[in-house]
Amino acid sequence: MRTTEDLIIELDENAKAYVEAALIIGFEDTTIYVMASDPNRLQLLDDAVSNGGEPMGWYGVKNGTVDMGLLEEHAGEEWARNYLNALGDRLRALLDEHGAIGQG
Repeated sequence: MRTTEDLIIELDENAKAYVEAALIIGFEDTTIYVMASDPNRLQLLDDAVSNGGEPMGWYGVKNGTVDMGLLEEHAGEEWARNYLNALGDRLRALLDEHGAIGQG
């Protein structure tokens, strides 16, 4: 597992291509997002991990689309892909409901 600092560096790099981007942190009963635009993102990630959160992947929004991907630590893990797919469906539905998708 990479350090939280390494994950924030990756987030910052990915965020350059998006209007907004975030790390996806999974817990047993919930999911939180560490937004690239948050000035306290490293502390938020550290807190999430110390409270049992598992950094799973990332998402980015641009031109009315949502891109998502798994972190390399979970690449090839079917359960992680299923988790991210289900989360993506919910995220896209929420954004669509609020008119944030398809308005490029």
